[in-house]
Amino acid sequence: MIRISRYFENQFDDREISDDELRAFAVDHLARLIAQNSAALFDAAIAATATALTDFHGAVADESTAGAIRKSRTSATNVLMDEIKGKRSRREGKISDAFGDDSAEYVAFYPQGVSEYRNATMEDMTKLLTRSAKLADDNVPALGQPFADEWNAYKTKWAAVRGAQVTQKGTATGAADQSGAARTELELQLQANVLTVALQNIGQPARAALFFQQSLLENHAAPAATPAPAPATPVPPAHTPAARHENQPRPLHGRLCPHARCSRTGKRFGHSSPRRGATPQRARARRAAGRRAGGR
Repeated sequence: MIRISRYFENQFDDREISDDELRAFAVDHLARLIAQNSAALFDAAIAATATALTDFHGAVADESTAGAIRKSRTSATNVLMDEIKGKRSRREGKISDAFGDDSAEYVAFYPQGVSEYRNATMEDMTKLLTRSAKLADDNVPALGQPFADEWNAYKTKWAAVRGAQVTQKGTATGAADQSGAARTELELQLQANVLTVALQNIGQPARAALFFQQSLLENHAAPAATPAPAPATPVPPAHTPAARHENQPRPLHGRLCPHARCSRTGKRFGHSSPRRGATPQRARARRAAGRRAGGR
């Protein structure tokens, strides 16, 4: 018997069911539910399912859109950060020429060396640009106004690009949370529908297929390739040693059957012409001599 507690579970809360599969199943189920509602038994379920499905579809679309925008904002931030790092390395020569590598001004720009900019993360870049812009303003007589304007422009641009990225990250996270909540609502409504339909069809499990196409929730794996049949073992030709061995007569009680014939030639085995000069008497005499020699 199936555990009764199973009917209290959310059967659709399954990581193997993707958003697309759940949406396709819900759309198909809603159409079937409407088609089987001639007695108006499922009016409430139809209305609740349609609302949950609409909310889920919109939330998933919002999450997808927010994720795409976030990706584009992150890409723009990375491009700008690479540009700033390259520019800062090239401008190191100007600062060195103006003050010298051992000067206090040079150390103020690069307290940890040029590698501080090269290894900077997105979180570090805001701090570094604020420092560079201020030092450029403080040293306009030696470095020139264009130098100061350049780093103040980078500071402003970075604040805008990085700020947009962080904001969109929060938006994408919120959209994902909303999508998860909307999915849960749809899952619970579908589970309620299973119980509602089952209540009206107790003892008739075959009617479940009229309301639910469960195959839409299953992953359809590609069928396994049929292995190629093994090549047949070739039959050796008649002239090979194996063939000659097959034509040998089978022993009968440890001796060859006197009537055995070769399957290829039709001749009897053991009936070749006797050796010249051999007679039965001489054969018996040789056997007797062998026995006497063995008894000595």
